[in-house]
Amino acid sequence: MSTKVTTLSSLSLLIVALGLSMIGGCEADCLIDEGCGDRPTIALKPCGAETDGAVTLEALFSGEGPVDGARAVVEGPLRQESALCTQLGCSPIDSCCNGCGSGLGLAERGDFDLSEPGDLSLRGQIDGVELACGGDDSLVCCPIQAAGQRVRATGTIREAGVSVDGPLFSLQIEALCLAP
Repeated sequence: MSTKVTTLSSLSLLIVALGLSMIGGCEADCLIDEGCGDRPTIALKPCGAETDGAVTLEALFSGEGPVDGARAVVEGPLRQESALCTQLGCSPIDSCCNGCGSGLGLAERGDFDLSEPGDLSLRGQIDGVELACGGDDSLVCCPIQAAGQRVRATGTIREAGVSVDGPLFSLQIEALCLAP
């Protein structure tokens, strides 16, 4: 008899949990319905003479590679890294309850995820706007539309950890502009 009660209790709890997830939970609207609208943006300007002599990503990572603490001007395609999201159990009614975030960086590959040597993540702010993206399950908004356009990033090289393939680096940003 206790087995039937336990089974019935487990089934009852499942039904109650499903019911609560349908009527409650995260209560979030999907960002895709609202858009990125009033979030801060960064307007990139064409690079001036101060960025002449920029090194490419390939050149930066050739030979002995980047040096932690060195100031550099690096040219490469601007990309958004793969977004990481919380893993809440969103209900079908509230399908956008997870928070998502990512960063921006320079990477020759289109599938930029900061897990490979040769990628350079960009850290810091430009004109008071953080170089970070945020959103939900439906949309992640970035302060710059990162679509592989060639840019020049000026800043200080920082060690950012190690992957199975080798060391990772970031650039503490001072300036960012569109490459000629």
